[in-house]
Amino acid sequence: MVNVLNCVCFCGQVDREYAVQKALHSAGFPVPQPLLYCSDTDVIGTDFYIMEHVQGRIFRDLRLPGLSAAERVALYVAAVETLARLHSIDVTKLGLQGYGKGAGYSKRQVSTWTKQYRASAHRSIPAMDELSDWLGKNIPSSDNEVTLVHGDFRIDNLIFHPTEVTALELQFGSNWTTANLRSSSFYLDVSVVFKCSSSSVKAVVDTLFLQSPKGHAVLQQVQQFMKQHVLPAQQAKARAAGLWNLFLPAVSGLSQVDYSYIAEETGKCVFAAEVFNCQAPGLCVDVF
Repeated sequence: MVNVLNCVCFCGQVDREYAVQKALHSAGFPVPQPLLYCSDTDVIGTDFYIMEHVQGRIFRDLRLPGLSAAERVALYVAAVETLARLHSIDVTKLGLQGYGKGAGYSKRQVSTWTKQYRASAHRSIPAMDELSDWLGKNIPSSDNEVTLVHGDFRIDNLIFHPTEVTALELQFGSNWTTANLRSSSFYLDVSVVFKCSSSSVKAVVDTLFLQSPKGHAVLQQVQQFMKQHVLPAQQAKARAAGLWNLFLPAVSGLSQVDYSYIAEETGKCVFAAEVFNCQAPGLCVDVF
């Protein structure tokens, strides 16, 4: 059994993703073994690659319900150890020089944020100007350090051993689309803040907005109906109209600027990205 990855993400490229996963696997890092990359878009409508199937557990709920406190601690420790191992890899030995822009990531980020803010600001906000100046003057001393970061590292992107508290694999290549070369400290800070915030928000939402048993059952019926009947019908119409894989320049002939206007329009509907086959890669891993 293998996983066929149909990556439909405007921000990432499957060939780039295949290269980093292949390099990591050859170095003994726990990722599924990539088996084949196909650039022929006539096969399934987009380029794709095939990797091995990994048996294990994936925890979608960050609170890890059903596990003891000791088990939860052990799982998160295993996740952190996997992240530390990734950040300890010598990228030069992987042959990934030029994979990203490298040193100076924090400086580039602050510069980009500042330019974006000033371009969109319609009035002066002294506090924002002070923040921008402070950030520019306090770039971390480690900004020139370069390592490989995953880009979307979190507990539900890890495959754990079926019974033991061991992180078997950093899950599916679809989640390597945002991998890059930059400082690991910046990435770790953002990851911790985001994961803590998302977990806290979910806990509050689950407490305040409790569904009745009937409401939950009907919701599941609606979700299944959407998946089986609504989305497939709309996808067929999009394909027939030639509005498929518009995010792929090689297929659509569109520039990034062209597609940005289209993405703005499809963003007005919560499931439009799936209709036009332009959804995020984590949603499109099929098992054969």
